[in-house]
Amino acid sequence: MANIAGCDRRTMSARVSHLTPEKETTNFKGFSLKQIFRLLLEDTRSKDVDGMSPSDQLAYWNAQLKQLEYKKRLNEVCEVADASRQMSIIVKSMLQPQETLADRAEAAGMPIEWVIWLQKEVDKNRDEAADLILIEGETDVCESE
Repeated sequence: MANIAGCDRRTMSARVSHLTPEKETTNFKGFSLKQIFRLLLEDTRSKDVDGMSPSDQLAYWNAQLKQLEYKKRLNEVCEVADASRQMSIIVKSMLQPQETLADRAEAAGMPIEWVIWLQKEVDKNRDEAADLILIEGETDVCESE
């Protein structure tokens, strides 16, 4: 069943642990189609975690945590701090060369009015990027689509 469902055998074992097999030998547990269909339908129903018993809630959240840890090992998900650090590095690498642009233009002999205008544009770009980062930092990552 685990191969068909595409999951680990321990995961499948945990999912069918509350079922009593129709046939059971020392090496084989036989479940009926009715039991398997019920198991599949349980998965499609929305889970009301607040309505569960405390032990079921604990089991549910432990399963969710293990699933996240597994996805993290597969590099399907990452920590928010890691993602924000990477974004910070990207933004910094984009804006840092602009900081010296006005100095290089002045050294190359560009008229001072143009250098002042260029420095204002660089400052405006830096401020806009900082504002965007602050706005993104205020939104909850878990609730964003």
